[in-house]
Amino acid sequence: MFNNKKEKEKELGSKVLKWWQDLPYLKNISAKDAREVLKCLDYENVDIR
Repeated sequence: MFNNKKEKEKELGSKVLKWWQDLPYLKNISAKDAREVLKCLDYENVDIR
């Protein structure tokens, strides 16, 4: 599905960012802040729908 880890992280990052921005109280989060959050998450165990 993904060619490499970087591509997988990019795809996952965009999903998390979209989910994050859909939360009303986090509407104005920046991409930079979202990336900081992603760094703290365990990518493999995050279930994003």
